[in-house]
Amino acid sequence: MKTRKLLIFLASSVAALALVAIVSTFFLLTNQGDKSASGSKDQTTSSVTNDDDRSIDIVNEADANPDDKGKLAIYAGGADDLMGEDLPDTANNYTSQYFIIKNQIIHYTVAGTRTGQAVINKNPKTEAATWGGVTAQSCVDNKNTHFIAHNPGAFNVLTQLKNNDMITVVDSAKKKRNYRVRVITRVDDKAYEIGTKRDYWSIITGTGGGERITLQTCLSRTTNLIVIAY
Repeated sequence: MKTRKLLIFLASSVAALALVAIVSTFFLLTNQGDKSASGSKDQTTSSVTNDDDRSIDIVNEADANPDDKGKLAIYAGGADDLMGEDLPDTANNYTSQYFIIKNQIIHYTVAGTRTGQAVINKNPKTEAATWGGVTAQSCVDNKNTHFIAHNPGAFNVLTQLKNNDMITVVDSAKKKRNYRVRVITRVDDKAYEIGTKRDYWSIITGTGGGERITLQTCLSRTTNLIVIAY
């Protein structure tokens, strides 16, 4: 009788231990599964956060609205590529207005944005024209006038200029003034400086900044040489 009770007790103990083992194993596996799922979720969240924080596709201020302003339009071909265009009837006689640059005399016409391109296309090898700034250059108005001409052509001499070189201008009133080269840079057709993307539009085509002149010619179909003298 005692032996039977002992066997029953041992069987019950073994069953109890087995049940404990099964339950423990279940909780252990469940806990590991939760940890694995939690780790996977944290990794995904971290990845999303990293994606949000990446500085990609940054839009430069210069590229924000490239069509909001006009284009610095000088046909990039140069003198040998031009057939010559008929000048507007309003084009002025240029005989009394000229530059002296590196001992070269270059005549210019008072034209402005509407006719400047046609003027230089008519005489690409010998003539410049006003485009931006004050349309009629004055050596005493304390403002900027912007001139354009072709390269190769009338303004190929600009590629030889260095800072502090002198440019002499005679205006339509026969007033003469010497300007010193202070800035030489390159810009694209939207007037953004090559490399830095600095916006030169108002500097080139505006009237402010005191008595000065801004000369522009093409280096390629997309790059322009800018010389500012005062």
